[in-house]
Amino acid sequence: MNKQEITSKIKEITETGAVCGVDVYVCLKGEEQGFYIEKMISMNSLKDRIRSIALEIINTQYLQDEVVYCDILDVIDNKKAVYVLEQSDEYKPFALLNDDSMDEVFNFDEKDIGNVLGFLFKINLNSKKLFIYQQAYVGSRLQAKNNLRIIQKDNVFEIVDKEMLKIDKRGELLILDNTILVRNVKVLQDFFGFQVFVRNQAQSVISKLEELDIIGNIATLKEYQTGEKLTISKKLMKVKNSPVLAMDKDELINKIPLVPRYKNIIHIENGKIRTNTKKDVDNLMKLLNDDYVKSELTDMEYDSTSKTLLNCESQDE
Repeated sequence: MNKQEITSKIKEITETGAVCGVDVYVCLKGEEQGFYIEKMISMNSLKDRIRSIALEIINTQYLQDEVVYCDILDVIDNKKAVYVLEQSDEYKPFALLNDDSMDEVFNFDEKDIGNVLGFLFKINLNSKKLFIYQQAYVGSRLQAKNNLRIIQKDNVFEIVDKEMLKIDKRGELLILDNTILVRNVKVLQDFFGFQVFVRNQAQSVISKLEELDIIGNIATLKEYQTGEKLTISKKLMKVKNSPVLAMDKDELINKIPLVPRYKNIIHIENGKIRTNTKKDVDNLMKLLNDDYVKSELTDMEYDSTSKTLLNCESQDE
């Protein structure tokens, strides 16, 4: 879905004039990077406040005209944007939200507050629903043993000796059906297994390169792709749908020396692209990305910022 389609679906829930339903859930750390969800039983006054906060988050952080939406495959660009990720069987971190039996009750007396991973605010209108995920940072979890908290009742101050949670006006993620809108990629990466998704996407590109048989030393590329950092994997993920990968091998190899941008940085040895060093690999990424406005490799024309293939009819208007 594009931005217009996504925001229209959101507004069908939040901007109809009807009062949205609201529920609050706590995400708790499970084994490894897993998590589970428990419902926070809330007074109406709290629900009303959460509804107000959630709608403000949605409006200011996801619906404004100046908010840029980008495909998650382009995350290496590190733009200040909302990245769109479609969940699939390959990567579905919020599959739990499709479970209508999320009725286990959250209770401070039974759970260590330190296990609180974040909050989920469910906003619904009849059967239509969305979730906002807010990460619980250290300042969101106020543990009684670590703080002396006091409140005033009339003219007297007294100690608050219970655990406390703090909710802010931010939403790192918004989940709408199978679509995740990502404002904070680091949260998705650190807590919801995004790095596995990235590496799998990168591996699919390497498999395509092996099939094309255009790389002289594929082992070097694999070594960097499986390294501790995700940089090369993210670069490979970005070029997953590159038209360069759809070119005939001989046509590509023969055309590279004719393109000024590539002839001095891409080295052909024995009919294949050399990838012996990190610099070779970086230059290969430039070739696969091929971000000219008009590609000299494929002769296709692009929007250079989004790599969207331009429609010839719109150019003639």
